[in-house]
Amino acid sequence: MNPPHIAIIGAGPSGLSAAHALKKKGANVTVFEKNAFAGGQCRSYEVDGKWYDMGAIICIEHNEAYQRFTQQWPQQTQAFFTPRKGARYTRDGKMPKRGKRWHLRILLQLINYSIRYPRQYQQPGFSLRRKDHRPIKQFTRRRQSAEFSDHTDMIMTAYGYGYPDEVSAAYYLKYCEPRILWGMGRRKGIYTMSNGYQNFWHQVAEDFDIRYSSAISQIERQSDGVFIQHGNSKERFDGLVIACALQKTQSFLDTTETENALFSKIQTYDYRTYLCRVRGNYDRPFYHQLDTFSKENAGHVMMWGAQQGNTGVMVAYVQADGLSDEIIHQRLQESLQLMEGGELVEILQQHHWDYFPHVKQAELDDGFYPKLNNLQGQNRTLMVGEIFNFSTVWKCVEWSEHLIEKEYGNWKI
Repeated sequence: MNPPHIAIIGAGPSGLSAAHALKKKGANVTVFEKNAFAGGQCRSYEVDGKWYDMGAIICIEHNEAYQRFTQQWPQQTQAFFTPRKGARYTRDGKMPKRGKRWHLRILLQLINYSIRYPRQYQQPGFSLRRKDHRPIKQFTRRRQSAEFSDHTDMIMTAYGYGYPDEVSAAYYLKYCEPRILWGMGRRKGIYTMSNGYQNFWHQVAEDFDIRYSSAISQIERQSDGVFIQHGNSKERFDGLVIACALQKTQSFLDTTETENALFSKIQTYDYRTYLCRVRGNYDRPFYHQLDTFSKENAGHVMMWGAQQGNTGVMVAYVQADGLSDEIIHQRLQESLQLMEGGELVEILQQHHWDYFPHVKQAELDDGFYPKLNNLQGQNRTLMVGEIFNFSTVWKCVEWSEHLIEKEYGNWKI
C-alpha cells in the first residue's frame, strides 16, 4: 500500500514541523507556500554582517521541541540577555528606579504565581477554566501586586500579545509559564539564533518538497481526495493540513458553515516591527517604554531591541492599531530622543503583522476551542498554527507534533 500523500498549506514553523512529524509517520508531504521563502513570520535580515530578526526572536532552553529540532538541525545560538540589564523609560524620558524592596516584592509574587499556576496550561492546546476567560487585567489585579501585574503586562503587550484589559487571561497563562518568567528574571536559558530565525527554517525546509510562490485558487475536499488548484495545475492529495491563518482561508478553501462561523471569530492585532539604523549609545539588550502598554497609547514604540549589541542597528516594536507609517516614523525619532538623546538615521526594513490570533471572552464562553478541535480530522483535514497553542514559534511546533501524534492513526484519508 502506497503511503498517503499529504498537502500542507504554509511553510512557517507550524507547517514545517507538521511536515516533519508526518514524514516520521511515513507519509509523503508537499508544502505549498505563497511566499518565495520559508519561515512564516520569522523574518531575518543581514546588516553589516550581522543578522537581525523582525519576527520571532527568542528560543527557550527548556522547551523540548526546541531541543529536538536544534539537535537535528544544529544552529549557532547566543544568549538573548547581555551582562547588562534592559532599561525602562517613560515617555517623558525618565528611567524609574527599582530598589531592593521592589525586586523583593516581584520575587515573592513570582514564587506565589509559580505555586498557584494551573499546570494544564503547560500541555498542548487550551484546556480552559471558565474563570480564565476574563481579561488579563481583571485576573492579575485580583491575584498579584500592581508591580508584578505591570511587569507581566509589559511582557505581553510589548511582544505583540494585545492589551491586558482586552485579552483573556487564558492566553496570559499559556504564555507566561513560570519557567519563562524565571528565565527572564534570571536572564538565563533564553537564546537567539545567531544567523537569524528565518535561516533556521530555511534549513529545515530543505528536507521537503516545497512549492514556493504558490497561488492557490481553490481547494476542494471530496470523498475521494483533496484537490488543489494552483496556477494552471490541479493535484490530488489524500489529506490536507492547514498551517496558515484560518481566518484567511475562505478565499480558496471550501469551508463548511461551521468552519466559516468559527474562523470568522478569530481576531488579530496590527503589530509592526521596524529595523532601524540609529545614532547613539545603546548598549543594553532592550529598552522598554513603560507608559505605552495601553490602547490609548497605540502607535508609540513599546520596545527597542539591540539584538546584536551596540551596533547602531535596533528593532522597534509597535502596536499600531491602524495608524499610518508616517506617524509611527515620527514617533520612532521621538522615542530615541527620549532615550539617551539618540537619533533615527534610517529605516532599513518594516513589517506589518496580523499578529496574535485569538478570540474574545464571549467566544471562549461559547466553547470556541472545543468546537474548533472537534473539526480535526473531518473532511480529510487537520489544522495547526498559532490559534491552537499560542503565538510563539515553539508552541506552534509543539502543537503540530502533538496533533499528528494524536490524530494520524485515526485520520480517515
